[in-house]
Amino acid sequence: MGKNHNLSKNEKELLNVLGKVPDASMKELVKYTNYKQVTTVARKVNQFKEQMILQGPLYDLNYSKLCKNPLHKMYCILETTQSYETAISYVKLIEPLRLVFPALSPHKKILVAVFYSSNDQKTVSLLELLKDNNIITDYTVHVWCSKRIVENPNFFGDPTPSLDNLLDPCDIPDMSLECHDTDWNECDITIIPYLRFNDTKLIEILRKEKNLHRSWTYEQVRYSREKMLKNKLIEKKCCSPIST
Repeated sequence: MGKNHNLSKNEKELLNVLGKVPDASMKELVKYTNYKQVTTVARKVNQFKEQMILQGPLYDLNYSKLCKNPLHKMYCILETTQSYETAISYVKLIEPLRLVFPALSPHKKILVAVFYSSNDQKTVSLLELLKDNNIITDYTVHVWCSKRIVENPNFFGDPTPSLDNLLDPCDIPDMSLECHDTDWNECDITIIPYLRFNDTKLIEILRKEKNLHRSWTYEQVRYSREKMLKNKLIEKKCCSPIST
């Protein structure tokens, strides 16, 4: 269960704006809310992050636009009778592994593993190999090949909405992913991890890459980010995982 937070009206308003306009600057957030000072807004945003109320802004990556070959994320539920340490050591041998961790279960030892896959059947065959050798006893695979839709909460909404029309037909948003149509250079590809998992400033990316003997300029890094945004390889989003 998430931690309860007593939010003021201004704080709720700020979170609503961040969810709808994730790329707004601190100055713009002042105009969109009742706060008067940029320093106050910046302090509030930092507090939200420290309290795990706010995540981001981060960039969602459209894997289907990254390369010509199909590229998916595969979420796998693995059952095992081996120790977690043994099972995880074998799962890590499958190189496109994104992450693996044990999940609590009262009846079975469960691992959750996420892979990047350009050949889903090949990845499944590797899991089957682990099963044949009793490293895992069973597995379930879910392939993520659609757009991720983020719906942030409305902090002024009804805390107990009616469920009367919950099963009524509704329009489903377009979740299809566009295909590869842009060539990405070395600079583009290199800065993706910085943007994908962290709200890293461009100057920080440049400094880290210079330590690896890259000779890119700030303008090159900025152009790469703008190119990826324009061509919809990445999309900026904020998330508010909170219980009120």
